[in-house]
Amino acid sequence: MRIPTPEQERDYVRLSNKLAEIVERHRKELPKGTVSVNLTCGNKMVLEACDGVGKIIGIVPNETTSGVFRLALQPFAMEKLSATITIKVPDIVKVRGK
Repeated sequence: MRIPTPEQERDYVRLSNKLAEIVERHRKELPKGTVSVNLTCGNKMVLEACDGVGKIIGIVPNETTSGVFRLALQPFAMEKLSATITIKVPDIVKVRGK
């Protein structure tokens, strides 16, 4: 296993944060039951949606993915970092009034 350089680590953190923002904005377009997502940089911008045990339950983009979501993922296909980014999808917290 290769140890990432400090530059690669910075890129990974930057891309992870960017992906987390995109997933948060487009959460409703992910398959129901998605708990985490995997994205391999430089790999045709395919996002794997996974359930709680890590099983792939869907792929984004698909036939129902909005153009805006597709466009948001596109820069990841051009990244030089050779890594798979995995992030947890934040739980939706519902606040109920009294």
